[in-house]
Amino acid sequence: MSSIVLIGALLANIVSTLWNIWFFAIKKGHSASELEGQTEDPVSLPKGWYTNAERFQAERRAIFSQTWTCVSHRGRFKKPGDYIVYDVAGFRILMILGKDKTLRFIRETDINFLRETLDEAHRLEHRIFGYRPLDATTIVVLGDPHTTPEHFKILDEVFWYTSLLQLYRVFPDLLIQRYQPWNPQNILQAEAASHVPSRDETEEWLMKLALHILAMLQSIPLDSRTRSIQAPIIVALSSELRYKSPDVSRFDTESEAGYQETMSPSNISHSVEIARARRFVMSRLSIYWHVLPLQKVKKYQILVKHIWEALDSGVPDVYWADMLSNNELRTVMG
Repeated sequence: MSSIVLIGALLANIVSTLWNIWFFAIKKGHSASELEGQTEDPVSLPKGWYTNAERFQAERRAIFSQTWTCVSHRGRFKKPGDYIVYDVAGFRILMILGKDKTLRFIRETDINFLRETLDEAHRLEHRIFGYRPLDATTIVVLGDPHTTPEHFKILDEVFWYTSLLQLYRVFPDLLIQRYQPWNPQNILQAEAASHVPSRDETEEWLMKLALHILAMLQSIPLDSRTRSIQAPIIVALSSELRYKSPDVSRFDTESEAGYQETMSPSNISHSVEIARARRFVMSRLSIYWHVLPLQKVKKYQILVKHIWEALDSGVPDVYWADMLSNNELRTVMG
């Protein structure tokens, strides 16, 4: 009989312990006074939990590595820019709702640096808006029948637009603040945003700007001597040529009719446009390679292929400068 009583007491103790652990997991935000009414032994964290660096880092990794951590906080934010401040182990951490409706964490010590950087980006944006394009009549005619002043005028505008595209790619907040639906006539008009765009809207705007710039380059003949300074621009634009669906990479291996059956008309039009732009990019780089057959020039094509492989694999935020560094491809531009 005593053994039965002992076993029963042991089982009761185990059940009680498991109950306390489960109860703490779902009610750890409650105060000790709330717990007292439901369990005889309130659960508390081990002494020194938040003063021990290793324990703190372990818990921090456990919390911030979970994608569901911020779900319960999302309802506390009403508009972009709202933030909540936490003091964790002597560090002030801010949780901020971005303009793309994504929650982000940032240290207070980083805010000043980011503010200064964004201010500098704003100044650069104003300089781009205030730029006056080149007057073709002021260009000295060099006597080359293949290269006219008009070619230099087009290139001047190409560099102008590409500068804005690169700025908005690195600082998307600037585009969000002035976002208007795509209109090639209003690219350089600094107007107030019509609405807060989604990420897809800003990505499409940048893609259309890249296609617009490539169309300008296409208006310059292949035998123009300006081709030698087109390559860096073409590489920078290549990272904007993303298909809407990564599966479009199967287009070359499947029948066109069978593939088009699975795509909407708008996606077909977009895919054709991107495919044509990519062919133009590779053709211009190939011509540049034949004119100047150096290994460093060949790396332009290799870099673009790496960029498109990443885009077609669904990798987000593909940027040509990152790909240049990550793949250790040193070209004539850096």
